[in-house]
Order: sequence, then C-alpha cells, then structure tokens
Amino acid sequence: MGQSDSQQGGRHTAGMALSLSVYILFSMYLSWPHWSGWTWSQRILPVSWCVGACGTFLLSRRWIRSLVGAFFSGAMYSFGPLALYIARFHEARVNLVIVALIPWLLCPWAYSHLLVSRRRTWLKQGIGCGLFVLPFVFVAALFRILGQYHLYVMPLNVGGISRQEWFGLMAPLVMVRHGNLFWGVCHIGLGAVFLGGVRLVRTRCWSLILGCLAASAVAVWQPWPVIFGVSPLIWWLFPQILVCICVGLGIVLLLGGGRSDRSWVLGSSVGLTALGVMMLLQSSRYFDFFLWFGFPYARLFVVTGKLYLLGAVGFGLIYVLMKCDRHLLWVRASLVCAMLGCDVCLCASFIVDRVLA
Repeated sequence: MGQSDSQQGGRHTAGMALSLSVYILFSMYLSWPHWSGWTWSQRILPVSWCVGACGTFLLSRRWIRSLVGAFFSGAMYSFGPLALYIARFHEARVNLVIVALIPWLLCPWAYSHLLVSRRRTWLKQGIGCGLFVLPFVFVAALFRILGQYHLYVMPLNVGGISRQEWFGLMAPLVMVRHGNLFWGVCHIGLGAVFLGGVRLVRTRCWSLILGCLAASAVAVWQPWPVIFGVSPLIWWLFPQILVCICVGLGIVLLLGGGRSDRSWVLGSSVGLTALGVMMLLQSSRYFDFFLWFGFPYARLFVVTGKLYLLGAVGFGLIYVLMKCDRHLLWVRASLVCAMLGCDVCLCASFIVDRVLA
C-alpha cells in the first residue's frame, strides 16, 4: 500500500514538473518577441502566468486524475483570454500577483475533505464553505485597503456584462481586435466545458457545481465595485478557474469515455460545427464591408470558424473510436493535445501581440 502511494506521488510530482516545464517554455515563447520593449512590470508577466498555471494544475488534481486534463486546465487559465487581458494593467503589479495567487488560495477549499473524517458531514461542509469564502474576503480586503490609500489598480468600469462581452465567449480573437475582451476558454475549449458539465452532473460533484454557481453570482453582482472598489474583472477570475477545471473534466471524458458517453461527444461535435459555420457566415458580411474596412474582422472570423471546425473534426474522430469501442488512449490523447494546443497557442499569441506589444 505504501509503495503504491509513493509511486502515485512520484507520478504526480513528475507530471507537475513536466507541466511546469511546458508552461515556462510557452511563457518564454509568448514574451520573447516583446521582451526588449517591455518594462520591468511587464517582465513579471511570465512568472505570474507560470505560477497561476501551476496553481490551477494543483487545484484541478482534486477532481482530475488525468495529467493531460489538469495540464490544459492550467493552460486555459493562465494563457486564456481573461488572464492575458488583465495583463494590460501591468503597471499595478498587484493585478499580476492576484492572477497568480487566486488558484493557490482556492486549494485549501478543494482539499478540505482531507481535514475532517467523512462521518462528520456537517463539519466538513462548514469548513469547506469557510475556506471557499476566504479568497473572496482576501481580495475584497486587499482592494479595500489599497482604496484607502487611493491606489486604484484597475478601472472599476472594466468587466461589466454586455452583449458584446458574452459574444467574446465564442469569438475572443474578434473581441480583442475590437479592443474589448471578456472571460472565456478560447474556442475548442467550449466543447470540453460542455462535456465537463455533463460529467459534473453525472458524478454529482456538488462542491464544484455549487462553487461555480457561487463564484459566478459574486462576479455578476453589480454593487461589488462600489462597496469594495474591486473591478469585476478580478471577480471573474474565480469562475474562470472553475470553468477551466470543467475543461479538464471534459478532456477526461474524451480520453476515457466509452460507448455510453458517445452521444455527448457527438452533441459537442455538432455544437462546434454549428459555431464554426456561424462564424464563417459572419465573415462574409465583413468581406463586403465598404472599402474593405472590415477585412481584418472577416479574416479573424474565418480563423475562428476554422478552429471550431478543427475541434468538431477531432471530437468526431473520438466519437468514432467510442462507437467502435476502441480505447486507443494514445490516439485520443494525441487528438486532444493537437486540437487544444493549437487553439491555446494561436489565441494566446494573438492576444499578447495585440494587448502587450
């Protein structure tokens, strides 16, 4: 028993070390073209990205055994649209610290079940709720103290919900070209979020479900900026982390799902296809715009549509493997890594070039 636990701990450590290595390499890839022109506050960004990604990786391991799923949970958080967009406010280093620390602050809540025996259900739930609230209290108190000294680290009118921001969930590249951006998980990640939600409901993982709902409620509630002086963008980091964990859960279903899961994968593939076709049709409107002023947007809609179709093809191939009752883990893992890796790399590169150049 002790030997198996030590082997499992060794695999976990090796997986986290490998993930950290990839995070560091990708951070260097994103920052290297702009390094010479960056200020000292911007040069902290790669450290913030790596620390935040590792924190999300460790947090997601509470519910995700797959190293691939946990790796992409961390990547979707630190190299996703919201964290990269917050980096534009790099002059206030507190923003970068908060982006990096929030996943680590949520880890005590995620692993609170280790503190209390399973028989003491009410005590365990009480401790879990208290540890879940603590990161919110920390952020509110920190911004309240900074406000007392007139140190406003981020505009309070940034991050409000509008129709455009919700559209950013489906087309983040177009939104960043427009100069506005909201939270999201790139493109193909939406299909994985759907599968992760299915897995949450089927396994009755109430702690994560209630955590997502509570974090979203806090982010949506309008009086927060007035009361504590906290920008809504900071509050949206909490549901962003939990949605990224749903991406990892969706990857677990893609890698280990069987015949009983194929209908959900097919539905996700159909949804990605519909989004891809919708984006390609939207691009035709901008190609016809007066004097080609809409050409940059049209090209981004085309890229967005192609990424959705790429995800639809990948999900469709995994559906075929499920229908044929073929596990072939290495084939599934290769498809998932190719799809999501291409999506994250392209989106993160475009956002960094546009926002931080």
